[in-house]
Amino acid sequence: MDINEMIACVRREIKKREFVYPRLIEQGKLSPKKADSEIVAMKSVLHILSELKVAMSMNDDQCRQDIFSALLIDSRPKQEQGDLFKS
Repeated sequence: MDINEMIACVRREIKKREFVYPRLIEQGKLSPKKADSEIVAMKSVLHILSELKVAMSMNDDQCRQDIFSALLIDSRPKQEQGDLFKS
């Protein structure tokens, strides 16, 4: 599976969660907080893969290294920087 297929898969998963989670919340099977956390997590995965795709396409080794380093430091989109690792 290549990076484009992975990105497409994650996008489909985000759409599916955005469609399914409201019903699960309504049925009491999922809390709104957990639903939001799960969607933010998948959007973070999409962000990482998208940035990785950019880095892989660069011919400049220093730019590539800068992107990889930035991903390791903070892999979450700036508008969604809650603590994703808290349960």
